[in-house]
Amino acid sequence: MGAKKSGKPRARVFTRPKFQSTIPPLQVQNATGIHDAEPTRNVKEMHFAIHDWFKLELPKKPTSGNMSDFVFSYGLEESQNFLGQVTDSPADDRGTGVTKNRIKSVTLEILSPEGPLSVDAVGNLSTKSALPLIVSAVPVPTSIQGSATSTSPNAIIGQNSTVVHPDVRRAWVKVGHWDWVTMFSDTQLQPFYTQYDSSADPTRNGIGVELFRLGAYDGVSGEILYSTSDAVISLDFRVTIDMAAPVGLTPKPLRFNGRCKNFAGEDNTDVVLGVQDRTPVQYKIKGLQNLF
Repeated sequence: MGAKKSGKPRARVFTRPKFQSTIPPLQVQNATGIHDAEPTRNVKEMHFAIHDWFKLELPKKPTSGNMSDFVFSYGLEESQNFLGQVTDSPADDRGTGVTKNRIKSVTLEILSPEGPLSVDAVGNLSTKSALPLIVSAVPVPTSIQGSATSTSPNAIIGQNSTVVHPDVRRAWVKVGHWDWVTMFSDTQLQPFYTQYDSSADPTRNGIGVELFRLGAYDGVSGEILYSTSDAVISLDFRVTIDMAAPVGLTPKPLRFNGRCKNFAGEDNTDVVLGVQDRTPVQYKIKGLQNLF
């Protein structure tokens, strides 16, 4: 006979069989009640680009000694709700119908002229400008801007100066690019808001963020380019606004343009002849991205 085993007897262990669930995971979650840890929605935003075209008409030389309003201003109403206007009266819903959309970058291009420009010289004489100099910059307030109609002076950042060569092929030449995410990451710098026009559609107060200011000079002498007395000289531009918004697409964005006397300074807050822009607009969807 074999030897008898010694020691205490081992307790028997029973394993619980695995539960095979045939209920979909979403129904299982709902069946256990409402969770406070439900994931936050609307954490994505639409990323797209707006392409807009406009003409810059060279100003007429003033008959008096005053400086003409030769600086072109381009603005955008970035507060539009991207599902269309929920309401045009913020007092009715305490502002819940107003959605701010982020501007990521702005790119400015010019269609190269096919030949030298005939510009004003002295009196009724005209001259040729073979190398137009395009100067552009982004305006910023020099102090806290109480409103778009305040008398706070402005400064400029991101200056670009590009000499454009005439080309019969009429190529698009980049004359300015501004990364708004980088430029305004420093809280000491803020975008500049301007009172353009109040007869906008949809009805707004005509206040838009000023994306850039633009001027045309002679690339050799540095003088301002003026249209001749009997003709209007214009240059074709294209602007690309890279934007991000909670929902995509704007049915009709509201753009503004006007003229002012200088790029920057003390008496430089009034944008004269400010009108809303009705030029064609093209959209390019780039996809979805996470919120910052």
